[in-house]
Amino acid sequence: MNEHVRKIKNQEIKTAHYLGKEIQNELIQILANAIKDNILTRVKFAKYYSIILDCTPDNSHTEQMTIIIHFVDLESPTSHDGDLVKIKEHFLGLIPVEKSTGGFLAKTLIEKLENFNLPIENLRGQGYDNGSNMKGKENGHKEKFWI
Repeated sequence: MNEHVRKIKNQEIKTAHYLGKEIQNELIQILANAIKDNILTRVKFAKYYSIILDCTPDNSHTEQMTIIIHFVDLESPTSHDGDLVKIKEHFLGLIPVEKSTGGFLAKTLIEKLENFNLPIENLRGQGYDNGSNMKGKENGHKEKFWI
């Protein structure tokens, strides 16, 4: 890579060099989508999954909801330990949310699960921080998912 950058700086390479921020961001997005698709394929194969959600503001004070997914990976035996079944935990993304009420977060999560093509009836566990908006008796986020 250092040699490639040196050639670009010395104008030894006259063609496209793919180091601009737009192409870098596009490549990062393509790789992120491929990784997410692989994770979701493994979740669908496993069938059942659980989620962990947490909300926090970012630098611009926009509330972001983090989605973490847990599932039993039945496809990926590792050669070094011989286990055929692994519990996996993967980060699926940050979602900007307008409100942090239980109802709004539940609606946002349901939409995201639909986008991921993950059936909500296969959701077997939920984890949250200790926010009262997540665990309310009537209007809490958790109450929206009891099937």
